[in-house]
Amino acid sequence: MVEPVLLVTIDPAGTGGNLVLGASDNLNLTAASNLVFGTTTLAETTAANDSGAYLVGTFDEFAYSASSNVQDVLDDLDSTIGGIIAGTTGIWTDAGAYLYPSAGEVLGNSSSAGANKLAGAYLADSAPLVFGTDNDITYSFSGSVLSVAAPGGSDINLDSDTNTFYIDTSANQIGIGNTSPGARLHISTQIGGYDGNLLKFDSAAEPTNYNMTLRSVVSSGLVKYHFDIVNASTSYLATLTLDRGKLGISTTAPDAALEINHATGDNLRLTYNDADGSATAYTDFSLASDGDLTIDSAGGAIISLIFSTLPEAPLIMSTLRATPTSAISPPPTLVALVLL
Repeated sequence: MVEPVLLVTIDPAGTGGNLVLGASDNLNLTAASNLVFGTTTLAETTAANDSGAYLVGTFDEFAYSASSNVQDVLDDLDSTIGGIIAGTTGIWTDAGAYLYPSAGEVLGNSSSAGANKLAGAYLADSAPLVFGTDNDITYSFSGSVLSVAAPGGSDINLDSDTNTFYIDTSANQIGIGNTSPGARLHISTQIGGYDGNLLKFDSAAEPTNYNMTLRSVVSSGLVKYHFDIVNASTSYLATLTLDRGKLGISTTAPDAALEINHATGDNLRLTYNDADGSATAYTDFSLASDGDLTIDSAGGAIISLIFSTLPEAPLIMSTLRATPTSAISPPPTLVALVLL
């Protein structure tokens, strides 16, 4: 005897079918091993359109998949994961030897103060850090040396505030405080200013007590250049002054092509064969407080030669009296050879 087949249809609304569930009723389907829908079981994985997941529908709530069943949603997800792993889709593109943001995104947020920044980046030795669409500038570190290369002839401007340090690679020149160096090393004063320290040398042990500075100074609307020296905490300002064709020693305002100033009038010494400051053969030129000149020779004789270009001038030899000094004994003789 053939058992009759009972077909069961379910209609939760209660308007059709031969099995009606109430609003609070549950339907429990228990199978010994599997549930079969048509010819497909829930555990089947025969094909993308012949699987248990293919039978289960989805509500269209996915932002990146329009599929209507679980199997197709999983296929979309698997395709995306595969593209990310291969570097062909997603925010990163894997080009084999290098990786880059697919849309040229910036790493970190420049507009936020302290937030959304990169915590750090570690590069291996000799790993390059390259800037520019044409690989214009390359930073690399090897051992203990940081190298900056500009193979395309690009200039380098380390601009911490305004034109701090500039390298003109085409002319092999460096500018400090400017972007148009006109020499191998070109140093400018503060931006928009005329005066300030340009160059300074000091002792590493006591930089405050031992140093030398080259600075520009504005006086009466004109710029002068001073070499200042600090030795053993004592400042010797304007040790050397360059002022429009004039050179001053220990004066900030030379009045002649060469002006030598000294607080006690010890202005000039000429020495013979002295390399270490222990001269025994010398002549001193000194000024008194009233401007009188004293010539003091350690050898005891001072010879002055005066020449004239007049063709009719006779040759006159004359001996002039020299003012004796306590440092010279016997007093020197000043001899003048005069061509008038």
